[in-house]
Amino acid sequence: MSADHEHCPSKSLGTLTAELATDPDHVVYGIGTQPGLLELCVDADSWTYFEDVGLHGFISHDGHAAVINRPVDSPAPPIRNDASITWHLGAATEDLGRVWDVSCTDKVPPFLLHAVLAETLDPRPTLRSTVFPFPAVLAPLVTIERVPSPSPRPSAQPPHAEPRRSTQAKRAPKTR
Repeated sequence: MSADHEHCPSKSLGTLTAELATDPDHVVYGIGTQPGLLELCVDADSWTYFEDVGLHGFISHDGHAAVINRPVDSPAPPIRNDASITWHLGAATEDLGRVWDVSCTDKVPPFLLHAVLAETLDPRPTLRSTVFPFPAVLAPLVTIERVPSPSPRPSAQPPHAEPRRSTQAKRAPKTR
């Protein structure tokens, strides 16, 4: 993992196609993969990179969220007393304690781990339906902005459509 300002994955479609043709299970499910590097987009305006004895990762600037990596061969104590946990993501505050957390072992397929890490590190706002109430206790941790619902689009008519015909019965013209 890199502490670069932004580091985004780039894999050519040709390479992926060749790998898929050679070994589809390996590419799609990560079967038989060896631990490797994950390439993530990290916004330095939202996350601070850290390195400690045997651990590294990112902490949100407000200190409430963290993404921590402990490699299998790390001298750091195991996360949650489980040496197989290689990634731990979570959020906590002094007032609330642990709000949420996710632990991933070294057996989690790389594509799944990458998806979870990338989504967690993404600084863009998360759109959430107002149908489900937001827990008031979590309100201090988030900024809530109301987004207007999209208005229904008028039905499109072909450019040279015939005018709509009346459904009333036609009357014969009056004659004198």
